[in-house]
Amino acid sequence: MTVIEGKLVRDASPLAVRRGVTLGESLLRARRLCPELLAVPLVEVDARSHSQRLWDALAELTDLVEPAGPDAAYALLWGNESLEKLDCLFPALTPFCSMGRSKLEARVLALSGVEGLADAPVTFLSGDPAITGKLLRLGLTTFGAVAEVGEAALIYQFGRKVGPLLYQRALGEDSDPVQALWPLPVVEASYRFDLEPIEDAACVDRYLVELAKRSAGELCTLRRFGRVVTLEITCERGSPLLGTWRPPWPVQSPGELLSSLRRLAALQPLRSGVIGLRLVVSELDLPTATTLSLFETVPASCLGRLESTKRWIRARYGSEALTTLSKVPVSLRDRRRELVREVIKR
Repeated sequence: MTVIEGKLVRDASPLAVRRGVTLGESLLRARRLCPELLAVPLVEVDARSHSQRLWDALAELTDLVEPAGPDAAYALLWGNESLEKLDCLFPALTPFCSMGRSKLEARVLALSGVEGLADAPVTFLSGDPAITGKLLRLGLTTFGAVAEVGEAALIYQFGRKVGPLLYQRALGEDSDPVQALWPLPVVEASYRFDLEPIEDAACVDRYLVELAKRSAGELCTLRRFGRVVTLEITCERGSPLLGTWRPPWPVQSPGELLSSLRRLAALQPLRSGVIGLRLVVSELDLPTATTLSLFETVPASCLGRLESTKRWIRARYGSEALTTLSKVPVSLRDRRRELVREVIKR
């Protein structure tokens, strides 16, 4: 059995490995080596719990962690000591970790298993089989061979749009820095009344209104929606009262937050003066509708980026997050350009 991503082998069982199947090779070649091969798409593998353990382990080493699909992530680390620390936190990750100057280089080295980018096969250079086939016919089988021919030769063979892109990727340049996307951000707001505890329920409600307004302002600034609302009430005597509520839909406006806060406050009867109120809005979601415009010169590359985006959304926000996918032609003369719209369930 193998796990495939697109037309490439992402993982293989021990039996498939003994038959000669390796990571990164095409599914067609894998089936030639193992005719009874069972291929499972990566998007069908439920690895969210495993992925969160991976992302949490990386978050202990750096503040810049970017999930990259159901079973992978990018992190900004320095030196081999970081890999050794990661090995201690999560030993099973060691065979699949790699360091690179860019996300592209790190991913290619991790999947191909080579020591240097120059030795990586060109199957990782482009997602378009036609481009990969032409590179192989030209005798350019590795990243290093593509980089050696120079940008001018690649422009001559592939045009002014694709040629420079291939040359930059062969050098390991992708101009895509690692973003801080894990752990998920939270919005917090609090008030303290240590000197003058509040006994009046109406006064507590007024401060709940202020908490809702402050948190809603931060959510609007971040252009995010909250899915879990937590209210902590600290009293003069006894332990803090903690309540959590998951609204039926993501919330952002002050009215929606206030409704959740009042619901939580009603479930926690106050037995003494209130000296602290704290609101935490977590599991921030994307806006209701997110539009992604992908204008690619290579159709297969466009589809590859689209599939990667879909996998990332499902891995981060759940398998039901993606509801609609549509393609709208932008130009009748150039059908390779498409406007791709992703609609996220609110």
